[in-house]
This record gives sequence, structure tokens and C-alpha cells, in this order.
Amino acid sequence: MASFTRFYQVFPDADRGDVWRSVQPHIIMRLTQGGPNTMTVASRSSAPFARDFVAESLNLARLVTYQKHSVVSKQLLNKKAGTLTLFAFDKGEGLSEHTAPYDASVMILDGKATIKIGGKAHKLEKDEMIIMPAGVPHSLKATEPFKMLLIMIRSAE
Repeated sequence: MASFTRFYQVFPDADRGDVWRSVQPHIIMRLTQGGPNTMTVASRSSAPFARDFVAESLNLARLVTYQKHSVVSKQLLNKKAGTLTLFAFDKGEGLSEHTAPYDASVMILDGKATIKIGGKAHKLEKDEMIIMPAGVPHSLKATEPFKMLLIMIRSAE
């Protein structure tokens, strides 16, 4: 039986600094056996606020770091129109099958992953991108450590 990894995202808070919250733990699954079921995260004080990313030149792959047996994320933008979130997955880590109400695009920044969309496996590597249609089940697994940018665009259509 697979064990689950606790998943955290950084939410900016002007008064208290970054707030680390556990989100959607039911869709993040460690695909390897054993190990701790919590992840190590960078010091809160070292993580920049999302507002610090606006109007700045960014090296996306350097903004998230790999953590052993973990999935790490950093949200760059969260607006009504959509979100931009960076992820770093250790080898063997992944997201279990789920659906999203909006189209989502994944851009691989480093490494390799297998992304299943509607049961069909797609092998992606650095500098490749795929669009996952709204309402279609999808999952992903790191075939080696990899980093990605998730682009979620919300639409009334």
C-alpha cells in the first residue's frame, strides 16, 4: 500500500509573513514504499512572498529545490483568472489521479516525468509542455527528479 506525503503551499500574508498550509493531501501520493509521511520544507523566512515575483526576472528552476522523498511547491501568482505554481518532485514522487475544473498546462523545467491524461501516458522532459483538459482524469510520476511550472487558467467557458 502506498503512503501519502503531506503537501504544503506558501500563502503570502502581509501581517504574519508566509503562512504554510496543508492543501489537497488526498491527491498527492508517494509512489515509493515506506519513509516518513511528512516532507521537509525550506525555512519560512527564506521563502519570498508571491508579491515579490511581480515585475521581476525569474529563473524558475532555481526558485524551488528538490527535497528527498518529497513534493515541494511555490506559488508565484494567485489571481481570479488563474495561478502559476512551481513544483519540484523527487524521483518516484507524484500526484495521484484527479480531475480539475479548468484546463491546466505543465511545463517541464528540469528532469523527466510521465503524465497520464485520460489513461494515456505521455513522457515529458525538460523544455516540453502538455495541456491537461478540464474534467479529464490525470496523474503524474517523476521518472527522475523533475521540476515543473503548473499554469492553471480559470475560465467561465
